[in-house]
Amino acid sequence: MNIVIKEKKENSGLKPGYMPFLLFISGMGGLLAGVDFGIIGSALEFLNKTIQVTEAQLSFIVAIYTGGGVLASFFAGMLADWLGRKNMMIIGGLSFVLSIFLIYASQGFMPLLIGRILMGLSGGIICVVVPLYMAECLSAQIRGRGTALFQFMLTLGMVTAGAIGVFFTNRNAESIAIAQQAFSSDIVALNAAIFKANSDAWRYMFLVASIPGVIFSIGAFFIKESPRWLYRKGKTEQAQEILRLSLPEDSVKIEINELTTHNKIIGDGEGKPIKNDSLFQRKYVIPFIIACIVLAATQATGINSVIAYSVIILKQAGLDSISASWGFTTIMVLNCSMTLVGAVLVDKVGRKFLLKLGTLGIIAALVMTAFVYRTFEAKQINVSDKITSMITNNKLELNIMDVDLPNENAVPMQLSILYSYGNKQQMIKSFMPTKEAESTLRMADSVFESLTADERNILESAKEYKTRALQDLTNQEREIFFKARDIRNNLDKNSQKYIADAENIQSAQIIHITADDSENTAPLTINRAKWGPIPTRTTGWSITALLCLFVSFFAVGPGVCVWLALTELMPTRIRSMGMGIAMVLNNGVQFAIALVFLPVVGQYGFSAMFFFWAGCTVVYFVTAAFFMPETKGKTLEEIEDYFSGSASN
Repeated sequence: MNIVIKEKKENSGLKPGYMPFLLFISGMGGLLAGVDFGIIGSALEFLNKTIQVTEAQLSFIVAIYTGGGVLASFFAGMLADWLGRKNMMIIGGLSFVLSIFLIYASQGFMPLLIGRILMGLSGGIICVVVPLYMAECLSAQIRGRGTALFQFMLTLGMVTAGAIGVFFTNRNAESIAIAQQAFSSDIVALNAAIFKANSDAWRYMFLVASIPGVIFSIGAFFIKESPRWLYRKGKTEQAQEILRLSLPEDSVKIEINELTTHNKIIGDGEGKPIKNDSLFQRKYVIPFIIACIVLAATQATGINSVIAYSVIILKQAGLDSISASWGFTTIMVLNCSMTLVGAVLVDKVGRKFLLKLGTLGIIAALVMTAFVYRTFEAKQINVSDKITSMITNNKLELNIMDVDLPNENAVPMQLSILYSYGNKQQMIKSFMPTKEAESTLRMADSVFESLTADERNILESAKEYKTRALQDLTNQEREIFFKARDIRNNLDKNSQKYIADAENIQSAQIIHITADDSENTAPLTINRAKWGPIPTRTTGWSITALLCLFVSFFAVGPGVCVWLALTELMPTRIRSMGMGIAMVLNNGVQFAIALVFLPVVGQYGFSAMFFFWAGCTVVYFVTAAFFMPETKGKTLEEIEDYFSGSASN
């Protein structure tokens, strides 16, 4: 991203290292936002084992992040106009660091809640202000790559959050294994060691996640303010000085002349701007509407839901847990790497081309995915009445192998139940063994038969203890639990795996539904129960390939261009306020899709959601192809000219 400067003698103020520094800090902002978004997923597994929170409180802790982001998005733009882009970046970075340390040190629900709210606020501020700042600071020649760097680092941040989670999850498992060996006869010491391992796992996840926030916050103190913001505040000389850090003198003069022409503002002697044009002109309204459509449609492609629920989506398509996890990892890495490809191409082929290419590819991938799902979802039948009749004492317990449900072709089947206690809906599934699962069960039986009768009895007795906390077991039950663990540890690794896999297969045949809260007296309602064939692994890998195709087209097109569309289309006068409003709309669409995803899937299947997302992406394609101008190589003022009717695309 080098700018060629021919007349060096006129560029005494030019600092070659300033622009790379600016891009680095912007990248740290994207990394911060990605880690900010992704770290909670890995931490949840351990957090609720060491902090006394109810299920409702835990859900609120997760959900409040989005609420904080929406609130910040709404006010960040207006505050950036008042306090400046640089100051808001500092506030966003410091808020993130403070939120991390609040969460790290928390011992109860309220500190966690405050930390998560602050984390959401920081994410909303960063996602509005950093792209805004970069668009106003970069020249037309590198603005696309520079702003796309933020999106690339954001996706890298989500991958980084996953890597942090994997590292500390493995470390947790090692710590517990060591504790079990060291304190096998001291249950109090063992429980204390397990508690500490679980507590350290989620706390260190958040602590390590603070690193990009610390770097970003420190760096934000050393960057310069946006020259366009300074100019609008009547600080022309300061704006010129900052432009000279990265542009030759001739280019600085051109930038200042364009700012003078397009920003009808004069100073009042105290640096306060006086505006004299109406906000309801075509050059303001049309780009604002297009930017809002683009941002809302980006979420309506389903990208966040696909990433958030990818493991569930792939397991429902026929993959086992391990294969689905690998599929998720592939999708995340592909999202990151293809974003980099898009960042390289955006200033070469243009935003409009990438958006058209990306949205067309997304439509094709979503439609094909929907049709693949329909191949087996169409064979499902409604067995709600049958399942409802099996409810006893406001609970449902069944083994799918013991239920008399139709299976004319004698193939492995699955039962999917959407149920509710009062207003709270949830979904649960159970599965008959597939051919691969039956092979695993036979291998496990062989291992089981090789044991003595006493060893088999101990393993059978210990099965029911796996779902109970160790401290809740009686002394006799603990003794059986530790004996079963020793029997397993004495087996070779393959045998251990066969037994563990067999237990998971058998567990997947069981459905146990009861109220999460013992005080919840609302009746159990079966909203829908579907009975149908389990898709094959081939189907699962087909869905994986299509989701990889979907993510690739998204990353190259909307993923890279959405921030550019938001910052480039908005005229300078309304950019910060317009971005804030558009981000609120973006988060609103994201929240709405997350809210309806599981209920729609439970009622109508995954194919319905994929068809819906495809329809929304058609709107996206039409907007990009017929209403959005090409902004490659144009200054922000030239783009504004296009919408005012004084220039052509």
